[in-house]
Amino acid sequence: MHKNLSAGPASGPDPSDGSGRISDLAVTVLVDNRTESADLMAEHGLSLLVEFKEDGVRRQVLLDTGQTGRVLGHNLTWMEKHLRDLAAVVLSHGHYDHVGGLPMLLGRLKRPVPVLVHPELWGIRMADGPALRSIGAGFDPIGLAAAGARVIAASGPVPLFHGVLTTGSIQRREPLECSRNFSRLVDDKIIDDQIADDMALVIDLKSEGLVVLTGCCHAGVINTIRHVRDMTGNHRIKALIGGLHLAGAGPDRMRSTLACLAEASPEWVVPLHCSGREETLFLRRHLGPCVIEAGAGRRFDLSSRT
Repeated sequence: MHKNLSAGPASGPDPSDGSGRISDLAVTVLVDNRTESADLMAEHGLSLLVEFKEDGVRRQVLLDTGQTGRVLGHNLTWMEKHLRDLAAVVLSHGHYDHVGGLPMLLGRLKRPVPVLVHPELWGIRMADGPALRSIGAGFDPIGLAAAGARVIAASGPVPLFHGVLTTGSIQRREPLECSRNFSRLVDDKIIDDQIADDMALVIDLKSEGLVVLTGCCHAGVINTIRHVRDMTGNHRIKALIGGLHLAGAGPDRMRSTLACLAEASPEWVVPLHCSGREETLFLRRHLGPCVIEAGAGRRFDLSSRT
């Protein structure tokens, strides 16, 4: 079944069950460009597993599925992540390195699962260069539904559980964070692609702050932090984990990003995937040990700072 919910908030798993007290929150990097162990596999891609208890009931939400089912499947097996409690899959945007493992995952689960997407995820997506290169999903909602996905398309926020929600479209207010070098095919015309389908996953821990999980953060760190603050009314940022799309960012953008993060003062900043090695080191030099380099196999216990 494919639900197209063009305006939020929309509904994924029913957030009305229970009082919604979140505890034992942890985020595990399943797929990344690098690994924490030689026993794990790496690829250009990202997948994050979010695990928590809601009123004592175990829940799992998956953000992105990496580039290939082979890497995601291997790492799930090696890390003994059985996904028995998987309630939903969230796709941050429609590029191959974030959605490619989904067909394998659906086959592995052998049960229907909600898959939350932005309506603009689909279509022919390209990276610019000497020649245009296809970087789209390679499948459509009809194929996913046949494989067992309950596709939920929404441009607005979707609450999954109390305090756990997608952002939907992220408002672009920072000019330095405009997406460049991407195109898409619309009505037989190649047009600039600002990747409007880019969205993040947010866990609102109330007085502890927001945990913000990003796929590539094509909307930009500054825009994303502004958006989640406006969306939730919570201005405290506890953690920012995921791809930050800073590789190759110029000095002006890096200075603006640094100023934004310094003001937000998160306990964790974990740049992954497309964040850039030099850019990550720049942030660590200025922000200190809250900036953590990580790869597949790393688990972050966000219920405490230990």
